[in-house]
Amino acid sequence: MIIFSKRIVVLFALTILNINVSYSAPPFGGTVWFSKDIITDADPSAFIDLNYKGQENRTMFDRRTGRFSTYYAYLFDARYKQSVTLEILVNPEFSQQQALREARKYARYIGKIPAFLFRDMKEVYIHRGDEGFGGGRGGD
Repeated sequence: MIIFSKRIVVLFALTILNINVSYSAPPFGGTVWFSKDIITDADPSAFIDLNYKGQENRTMFDRRTGRFSTYYAYLFDARYKQSVTLEILVNPEFSQQQALREARKYARYIGKIPAFLFRDMKEVYIHRGDEGFGGGRGGD
C-alpha cells in the first residue's frame, strides 16, 4: 500500500485542476500564481453592510512609500455574517463618495474568502495606485 503525504496529494490535485483552464485576467495581481479563480464575482460573500464613521487621523502603512504615515482617513466598519467586524480606512486622496465605493468593493471581496482567513483581521488600508496587496492585524 502506498501512502501519500497530504502535500503531494494537494500538489497533484492542483496540477490536474489547472490542465484545462481557460485563462482570463485574475481579479487581483498575484492570484494567478495560485489559482486565477480563487475569488470570482460569482462567489457568495459573507459581507452584510458598511457603516461610515467619519474621518480621523490614523496611521496607515503605505506600500507606495514603504512606511507608515498619518492620514485624515475615511473610516468604515464592515460587518460580516460570522459576527466579524473590521475597520476599513481609506486614504483621503479619494473623495468621500469614491472612498465609500472602494470600501464597499473590498469589503465584499473580503467576505468571499473563508471566515477563518479574515476573522483576526482588524483593519484594511486602501490607497490609490497599483502596489501589491498586504495585510496586518492593526498593530497587535
